[in-house]
Amino acid sequence: MADPNEDTAVADFLEILEEHRKNCERQGKYVEAEIAKNRLEELKLHEENRRREAMRSRQIAERLGVEEAHMLEFQQFNMIWDRKMSEYELHAEELVEAMKERHAAELRDYQRQLMGKQTRPKFSKDLLNLRKIQDTLAKQKEYVWGAFFFVPC
Repeated sequence: MADPNEDTAVADFLEILEEHRKNCERQGKYVEAEIAKNRLEELKLHEENRRREAMRSRQIAERLGVEEAHMLEFQQFNMIWDRKMSEYELHAEELVEAMKERHAAELRDYQRQLMGKQTRPKFSKDLLNLRKIQDTLAKQKEYVWGAFFFVPC
């Protein structure tokens, strides 16, 4: 950033040079007034360029500061996002494991329930009738027809 003392010193010098030019003009020293005028224009141009460059430098510094802040914010966002994603994945794995355990427990309970009901299966009326026919044919030594009606036990 430009030094305010330097700015006032340059402004003071330009003012003094302008006064010198006016004094030379009043005294009829036109050659010296012309030199002062040219020097004044040169210094004004130089000062304008210096201020423009200072402004450009400040803008670049500001832009770099904004870009740095943006990158920092972006990095923080990525860190938070990565942490949340790892937490989500960990939570999802925990849920899958809990679901597997619950399903295994439910399967064991169901299997115990089935094992506890060791009752004889209830055969249908048709099956019982076919077995009766098979037994009757076997007693009559009608094995061909018995094989036709063969119903495994």
